[in-house]
Amino acid sequence: MTTDEAGVPRIVGTPLKVVGIALDRLAHAWTADEICRQHPGLTLPQVQAALGCYFENQAECDRQIEESLKVADEIFARHSNPQ
Repeated sequence: MTTDEAGVPRIVGTPLKVVGIALDRLAHAWTADEICRQHPGLTLPQVQAALGCYFENQAECDRQIEESLKVADEIFARHSNPQ
């Protein structure tokens, strides 16, 4: 894992965020093997490390997820109600 300039944990050598992998697990109940099938560029150790990072830092990762959802909701509301 690496952390980008915004402090967001990412999988080294990919543009993928740890929270993205965690959301695959949480939203779809995908196993690590299924996540690898859905993201062909990832190895099983990378997925396992990302999930481990999520669970070790769950409170902070969940905060990032909530913040992202809030921003997405605001953007959706702004574009679905033209003024």
